[in-house]
Amino acid sequence: ELDFSEDFKLENTLHQTGISEYYTWEYLGQKEITVSENQQVIIIINPNGNVMGSVSVDILEN
Repeated sequence: ELDFSEDFKLENTLHQTGISEYYTWEYLGQKEITVSENQQVIIIINPNGNVMGSVSVDILEN
């Protein structure tokens, strides 16, 4: 059984183009896990805490 939990920290980066300023955001933390082909996976996203903005989950087959 695999149990994975991550408390992501939000980091901003300021971009200055000369005529405007804007921020991009990145969640810092372990972003990848590997599971066996026949393992059942349940994904739960808890938006409480320091999680402001959208969250994406990518499921990739190797």
